[in-house]
Amino acid sequence: DEQRDAIPYLNKSIEYFNHTTDRQGLAFSYTMLGGAYMPVNKDSACFYYNKAFNLAEQYNLNSWFKQGAMATLGIIYLQKGELNLAKAYYRKSFNYPTNDLELSRTYLNMSNLYIEDNKIDSASFYLGQSMEIQRKQKNKLIVLQIYEALSKIEDKKGNTRKSYNYYKQ
Repeated sequence: DEQRDAIPYLNKSIEYFNHTTDRQGLAFSYTMLGGAYMPVNKDSACFYYNKAFNLAEQYNLNSWFKQGAMATLGIIYLQKGELNLAKAYYRKSFNYPTNDLELSRTYLNMSNLYIEDNKIDSASFYLGQSMEIQRKQKNKLIVLQIYEALSKIEDKKGNTRKSYNYYKQ
């Protein structure tokens, strides 16, 4: 599989950047390595995303590294069913603003977390925040995911017809 095949090359990239002063390249390599590990070993993915975040903090790198690492750690912990950790990382990601697209994704992720936790009012609130951004952005993938989340929310409320209508969109 491609991601697993990338791991040795990403390790070589990290080895290279460790011998330079390019901390941004090193943080990026840690981020990519974390992404390569996500489907095969979530604990290793967490380790490398944390390394990228710590490096970005230490060298005051672009907010993108910090926000991305925190949001992705939230995704990983949500996938692992560790909702409190996921929520903590999503909340931390809000401290590192990057752009409206990433903010919208994080709101959507928070909504999905609250759907999973059966906290429908909170899920609706964060979904509304994501929708507001997408009225301007119109990112098709996020809009599709918003409708999927709306379908889940209506299903949890027992509104089967509304759920199905959102699902069809």
